[in-house]
Amino acid sequence: MPTSGDDIGGSATAVQKKGESAWKFDGVTRALSDARVGWFYTWSSGRGGIKAPAGVEFVPMMHDAGSVTVAELHRAGSRAESCSASTSPTARTRHT
Repeated sequence: MPTSGDDIGGSATAVQKKGESAWKFDGVTRALSDARVGWFYTWSSGRGGIKAPAGVEFVPMMHDAGSVTVAELHRAGSRAESCSASTSPTARTRHT
């Protein structure tokens, strides 16, 4: 397993591109650190009680119409520099 960005032919910044979907469980902070992720999401606009390791960014997820409300957008915007969105190919409101 590489120990630095140079070992994989890139810079340490390249490692920060790696993200992970996460949920709260005993040891989640350690697991995120061990996985060397730069960011994580929880399928919601909140952290779900997860304390991120130093240097790991939380990215809120807006995944359906219920998560695109004024309150959820405010919650997401007040906690992160980035936001992720997901649409299902089977959603009736899908736009092509």
